[in-house]
Amino acid sequence: MKVSEHVSYKEVTKSNTAIRKGIENIPSGEQMENIKLLCENVFEPLRKHVDGPIAINSLFRSLKLNIAIGGAASSQHCANNGAA
Repeated sequence: MKVSEHVSYKEVTKSNTAIRKGIENIPSGEQMENIKLLCENVFEPLRKHVDGPIAINSLFRSLKLNIAIGGAASSQHCANNGAA
């Protein structure tokens, strides 16, 4: 499943920690819409600007995953409010 032209759902939700700890890392409907906006408005233009692929190594974290890795309570990884 694609989130935008060049970004896959798997890329957005992949987390080795989530896999290792058995934590579901699934965005809500609202989070998914915000992720799509982020990908379309930031990552796709960035890809055009660099004229090639970009690597996304951490985009979304469920609250449970964020706690497990010791992420900040205000982490954009969890909020996904469209801000980069």
